[in-house]
Amino acid sequence: MRQNFSLNISLIFLFLALLVMSIQFLNTRSIKLQWSTQGAYLLLRFQWLDSVNLYLKTGKILMLPQNHRLEDLAGGEDQGYPFILSVLGRSLGMREVAFSAFIKFNYLLVIALGVATSVLLFLAFKSLLINV
Repeated sequence: MRQNFSLNISLIFLFLALLVMSIQFLNTRSIKLQWSTQGAYLLLRFQWLDSVNLYLKTGKILMLPQNHRLEDLAGGEDQGYPFILSVLGRSLGMREVAFSAFIKFNYLLVIALGVATSVLLFLAFKSLLINV
C-alpha cells in the first residue's frame, strides 16, 4: 500500500513537471504557423478567436461579432476550444486573447491530455511499455 502511494505521488510530480516544462517551452519559443491568414480564416481559427474575444468583452458565448452563432458558421466543427478558452479567459480576468495565445493554448491542451493519458495508462496496466 505504501509503495502504491509513493508511486502515485511520483506520477503526479512527473505530470506536473512535464506540464511546467511544456509551458516554459511554449513561452520561450515563437510559433510559426503553417497556414496563411486566409487559410486560418478558412479553417475557422480566427472566427473562434473572434468568438472568444466577443465573450470576454460582452459575455455572449460562442457568438460572432455579426450576432451570428458560431455553430451556424462552423457546422460540424468542434466548439470545444473556443468554449474552454472563453471560460478560462474569463476566469483568469483576460480582456482579449491574441492569436498566438490561442495557438499556445491548443498545444498545451494536447500536451496535457497526452501526459494525463500516459499516466492513466500506466496506472491501469502498471507497465511503462504500454505508455511508450
